[in-house]
Amino acid sequence: MKLNKIFLGFASVLIGFSSCEPIEEVGPSLCPSSDFSFSEGDLELYRVGKTEVDLASVNNVLPLDSTGLHLVADFGEDVSWELKLSNGSLEKNYSGSGSSFDIYWYGTPDKFNGQNVSFGAGDVTLELDVICQETITKTIKLTGKQTFTNTHPSFGFLARDWDKNGKYPVRNDNYTFFDGAPFVSGNTAAEGRVFDYFEETSSPFGGKYLKFVYYSGIGPSWYFGDYAVEMKDFQNLLATENCDSIYVNVFVNKVKGHDNVPANFGMRDSTNQGFLVNEDISWDGWKLLSYKLSDLRSTINNAPLSDLGSVKSFLINFGASPSQSESTGCKYDMVLFTVGAPLFE
Repeated sequence: MKLNKIFLGFASVLIGFSSCEPIEEVGPSLCPSSDFSFSEGDLELYRVGKTEVDLASVNNVLPLDSTGLHLVADFGEDVSWELKLSNGSLEKNYSGSGSSFDIYWYGTPDKFNGQNVSFGAGDVTLELDVICQETITKTIKLTGKQTFTNTHPSFGFLARDWDKNGKYPVRNDNYTFFDGAPFVSGNTAAEGRVFDYFEETSSPFGGKYLKFVYYSGIGPSWYFGDYAVEMKDFQNLLATENCDSIYVNVFVNKVKGHDNVPANFGMRDSTNQGFLVNEDISWDGWKLLSYKLSDLRSTINNAPLSDLGSVKSFLINFGASPSQSESTGCKYDMVLFTVGAPLFE
């Protein structure tokens, strides 16, 4: 009960101070009013997917492969609160001050440890602390594996994971033109091209991923082509159109044997202008990259992306950086958009 410990420490200071000189009150009251009443039954938990049902009515079971947890509390007055979900090794923490909260949780912990995108199957303990009140505790039973299916617009959405999941999924286990045709630079020899879905070295999200390899055939080059995932009505899938509040989260990995490979991705608008991030891949293995949409920069004038309504596709560039190269090779997985914060701290 962290909030209660803070209160006790503050109270001890007040006692020591008041022993020297009587006072009526110092600052605003930390505790709720004498009329405050909030019990276990007032914390509302719902299993939310295509529909929303009371979690208790389904034995507190939460299947991560198709649902998330909707947590609602109405305190009736402004209070300080802390909420923790834990399975003993992973935690997700929320805190705030106010008369209510409305949270959507899809099994993700606070921090990414390089392996776990979400909590695994098993029991999760929920603890709600309101200052000066007893801790409210509940147990939730997680099943399945997180696929970010049926997420609420307040959380965000999965665009594609190359396992037929997401709002804009691939159609088959291997690449077909129905999934969007990559544009290839005229400098790229046909015999030096790879563009398909693989799972030999899966990302922490698991399953298949997109892998591309291109050779110029005529010497070092900066640009080998690009690939767009068309996203019709993109802006209608999110609770905001503020590019400062929307994040794109993507797993990226360099193909071994290729140097000067960047993570070069972003969005394309209705005028075919690209807004990209370019991060040189200096790491080994998979890494989760997260950027605000407003951090993406125009390839024409370096302006930030600001008009969500103009976005028509997610764009992957096939390039070289920081130097020109004879080839490029990269892997991508889990293109996930989140609202208000990146997927992990």
